Amino acid sequence: MGSAPLPANERERLNALKRLQVLDSPAEEAFDEITACVAQQIEAPIAVITLLDDKRQWFKSCYGLDIAETSRDVAFCAHALASVEPLIVEDTTVDGRFADNPLVTMTEGLRSYCGAPLVLPGGVVLGTLCVVDVTPRRFAPEHVGLLTSLARVVVQLLQLRLAAKQVWEQERASTLAAKSETAERKAELRASEERLRDVSENLPGLVYQFQIDGDGRQSIPYVSGTVSKILGLAARDVVRDASLLRSQVHPDDIESFDRSIAEARDRLDSWHWEGRLLRADGAFGWFRGSSSKRVLDCGGVLWNCLLLDITEWRQVEERLRQSQKMEAIGQLTGGVAHDFNNLLAVVQGNAEMLADRLGENDTAVRAILRVSERGSQLTQRLLAFSRQQSLNPKTVDLAALICGMTEWLRRLLGSNIVISACAEPDLWAAVVDPFEVENVVLNLALNARDAMPSGGQLCITLNNTTLSPDSAPDSAPDSTPDFAPDFAPDAADVRSGDFVRLSVRDCGIGMSQAVKARAFEPFFTTKAVGEGSGLGLSMAYGFARQSGGHIVIDSEECTGTEVTLYLPKAESADAVPVAKTAATPGAGRGERILLLEDNDDVRQMVERMLIASGYRVTAVADVASARRALEAVEEFKLLLSDIMLPGEVDGLRFAAEATQRYPALKVVFVSGYAADALNGKRAVPPGATVLRKPFQQRTLSRALRDALDKTVPVG
Repeated sequence: MGSAPLPANERERLNALKRLQVLDSPAEEAFDEITACVAQQIEAPIAVITLLDDKRQWFKSCYGLDIAETSRDVAFCAHALASVEPLIVEDTTVDGRFADNPLVTMTEGLRSYCGAPLVLPGGVVLGTLCVVDVTPRRFAPEHVGLLTSLARVVVQLLQLRLAAKQVWEQERASTLAAKSETAERKAELRASEERLRDVSENLPGLVYQFQIDGDGRQSIPYVSGTVSKILGLAARDVVRDASLLRSQVHPDDIESFDRSIAEARDRLDSWHWEGRLLRADGAFGWFRGSSSKRVLDCGGVLWNCLLLDITEWRQVEERLRQSQKMEAIGQLTGGVAHDFNNLLAVVQGNAEMLADRLGENDTAVRAILRVSERGSQLTQRLLAFSRQQSLNPKTVDLAALICGMTEWLRRLLGSNIVISACAEPDLWAAVVDPFEVENVVLNLALNARDAMPSGGQLCITLNNTTLSPDSAPDSAPDSTPDFAPDFAPDAADVRSGDFVRLSVRDCGIGMSQAVKARAFEPFFTTKAVGEGSGLGLSMAYGFARQSGGHIVIDSEECTGTEVTLYLPKAESADAVPVAKTAATPGAGRGERILLLEDNDDVRQMVERMLIASGYRVTAVADVASARRALEAVEEFKLLLSDIMLPGEVDGLRFAAEATQRYPALKVVFVSGYAADALNGKRAVPPGATVLRKPFQQRTLSRALRDALDKTVPVG
């Protein structure tokens, strides 16, 4: 087990930890709320706020863990002290620093870890806010972003906690000093007041005292000077008129603010509140207030209060919820598309065979083929949203691509819409699927036409841009009460690098905040029934994210809408020309094919397709039957297998098993998902052929012919 090296500032770090006076302190609600929130949002069984001294790691707050401390030798967090970046370990058993750690090797040991350092101003790392799991896992960028934001909140709470303690100690010292008339006591009092002022004026939050006298009169005896920077109020004015602080409360939160004070007064308890206050910058921010109470000799009550700006925390939580919602919708739509593709495969395949018998000009057959093709396009859009479509990325000159589109866009949109397209000189090439780019631009142009019924201007612009988490394509949430999430990825979710920025802007009716909040959801549309599928923007969202880029909507009612895609820059500037290729049919030569497909209708339909193409077929519904068929007949030339099979052994695992035993056996896979999407669910072998359902008979025959003619087995 590798010991963590001591950080270069270890002495300074230990002194800072001692100064905070937090080690071995009792549990506190504010810290426990943070670990509970982290565990629930990231879906981790354990979340901990951990601090390290020279011999141990001690837990200020634990969620899902019964111990209070461990030795520093086994502490994962000890490895996080040397850097201000998060420490992420996806599988502890393959990491040399932790593989033989007792916390890993024990029964139900820790198998994954993600910790954000607790960094004081100046770069001193005290410990971490971390989550651990008993199974290996990947931590999404939004999860790491949430941990990082809340780690900053933990540090602020530690500082405010110390400040509150110092305020109490200084107040006590001031009281003692006031009882003495000696010059020495007066000097101590002045020094004490100076220290108190220095602490309170340099905190990241607001410190104040709130008092209710015995007769019910409310006052604020003291407020720190930070009230000017945070709320834009003068401290002397707040002390003179306590109602000024209340006047900063958002109108929708006044009731909860007054109720929290009344409850604290009636119960003679501490005060807690969360709501919005008008900040010095003119926007409403979210604040969390807490306090300790002291009953006065005169019968009144004094609360020592802390107000902490938690706007960033709320924004991160909201964006994480939005991201999880879109991910859940994506999983649902991807699953629906997969099942629907099975149905379409049966309809389309049988319609093609009917066309061979009745002729392609038969009215009923043409109608079935036309409708099944429309259904296939619908499922393709659903797969696009869920990032499970099949992409063919190339190095593309987007300026030439858009220029080639403008003429037929003008004919499509009509003469009352003026189209302008411009690109930055020396525009970078992008790595994208050119046909999907055309599809996205076409959908955005049609949306723009519908938003400008009386005509207008459509502007398409292209330029180079470099992104980092600090320059994310993200507009901060506005000052509206509900903090509606903006429609770009969170900064923590943005991949840094070079991108080509593709913007499509109209001057139409624009979107309301409510419409923008749902703009990327599949099937959401403001058009009348039958006038739109509600899949245009959702497809653009999925395409941008699957391509490794980002997408942003900027829209205001009566002003217009701008949709911007950030598409990854190509390493090479050599763009390939965009050309469509058509698959040519291939014919079987009597080769024997082993068909493994669990869906009865699909299996029967594919079997008929293969026989019609000149192949001999053995069709089975499960892996056990496939194994028996291979043992009984060793002349199989190719395995045609669905990937998603019920049971522990799927099509990929069975193919690996079969080709290991029969090296000459070729393999072609079939799935309702796309090959690149399946890489997130199953380990598709590099170079493997994956046919996406539904497919035409000639596409199937051509794929088998190509696989059989290869000298090296696929898979």
